[in-house]
Amino acid sequence: MEPGKGKMRRTSSNLLLRITDICKVHSVGVAENVAGKPKVDSTGGSSEDGADLKVHPHQISDHESCSGSSIARYEEAVVEKLLDAISGLKLAYVKVQQAHVPYDPEKIAVAELEELERSNMELKEKIDQRATHREKSFDIGKEASIDMFVGLFESSSKHIHDFTKLVVGWIKVSGWDLDISKFSIDKSVVYEKRSHKKYGVEAYFARAMLMGTKEEYFSMDSYDHVMSFKDPFDALMEAPNSAFGRFCREKYLVAVPWSMEDSFFGNLDHRVFVERGGHPRTQFYQTFARMARYVWALLTVARYLKPRAEMFFVRTGVQFQKKHMESVPAKLTTEEAKISVGFTVMPGFKIGCTVIRCKVYLSKLNAQDF
Repeated sequence: MEPGKGKMRRTSSNLLLRITDICKVHSVGVAENVAGKPKVDSTGGSSEDGADLKVHPHQISDHESCSGSSIARYEEAVVEKLLDAISGLKLAYVKVQQAHVPYDPEKIAVAELEELERSNMELKEKIDQRATHREKSFDIGKEASIDMFVGLFESSSKHIHDFTKLVVGWIKVSGWDLDISKFSIDKSVVYEKRSHKKYGVEAYFARAMLMGTKEEYFSMDSYDHVMSFKDPFDALMEAPNSAFGRFCREKYLVAVPWSMEDSFFGNLDHRVFVERGGHPRTQFYQTFARMARYVWALLTVARYLKPRAEMFFVRTGVQFQKKHMESVPAKLTTEEAKISVGFTVMPGFKIGCTVIRCKVYLSKLNAQDF
C-alpha cells in the first residue's frame, strides 16, 4: 500500500507544479503590477487561505487503494487535457502581447498627433473651398456674376420645363381640358402640332413664377445657404418660414389653380397644407420646389447685379429675330418670312449691353416690328 500512496502523491505533486508553471504569465512590454501579493508558504498554498484548514489522516483499505488508483489515473488524464488547453491559451496570449512589442508611448503619441494634423489639414481645405465658393457667390457686379446669372437662367428654364412635363402628364391622366383652362394662349396662335400646346403650359408657369414677386423674398444673405442643399425640400424643412419658404408657398398658390389640383388629386389637400404654412412632402410639391429654388435664385441675383437685370417678353405677332429670341422647338418651318412670335415661353433678360435671349414659340401670323 505504501508504494501506491507514494505514486499518488508524486502524481498530485507533478500536476500541481505544472499548474503553477502555466499560471506564471507575465505581461510583455507593460509595466509590472506593483500591488502587494499574498505570501505563499513552503507547501505552495496561500498562507491566508490555509491558515484555518486542518488535515485529518485517513486509513486507506486495499479496495479503496485500487479504486483510488483508477480514479487517480482518470482524473490525471482529464487534468492533462485541461492543462494542454490552458497551455494553448497561454501561448496565444503571449503571442498577442508580443504583437504589440515594442510598446513605445512616445511613438504612439507622435502617430496620434500626425493623424490629428492630417485631419486638421483636410478640414481646413474644406473650409477654404467653402469660403472660395461663398466669395464667388457674393461677387456681385463683376463678369463672373453675369456668368452665374446665365447659368441660373438655364437651370430655371430647365426646371420650369420639367415641372410642365409633370403637369402635362397629370392632365392626360385626369382628362383636364387644356382648351378651357387658364393655360390657354391667344386663339390666333396656330400650333404646328397638337402636342405643342405644352409650350403654352410652360409659358404660363414661367410667367406665374417670374412675375409679381415681393422684394422681401430676395436676399443674398440666404442665397448660399439655400443653394447649398442637394435637395431644396431639405431647406424648406429646416426653415419653413424663411424667405425661400414664403416664396414657395406664395408661388404655389398663384401658379397651381385650385381646379387643376382638384382634378389631379380629387381634393385640395396640397393647397390647404400650404395655406397653413406647411410644405407637403409629395412628389408633385417637391418637383415644384426644385423649380421654385432656381427661379428664386435667378430673381435674387437679378436684383443685386450692377447694372440690374431687367426682364423682357415679346408680344404676339412680332417678327422673329435671332439676336433677341430663341425658337422652341428649335425649328418650326422653313418659311421664315411668314413666321412671327406666337407667345413668349421663357422671358429674356438685359444686363447693360448683355442680352440673354428669350424663348418663343413661333406661329404663322402677320408679322409686326419688335
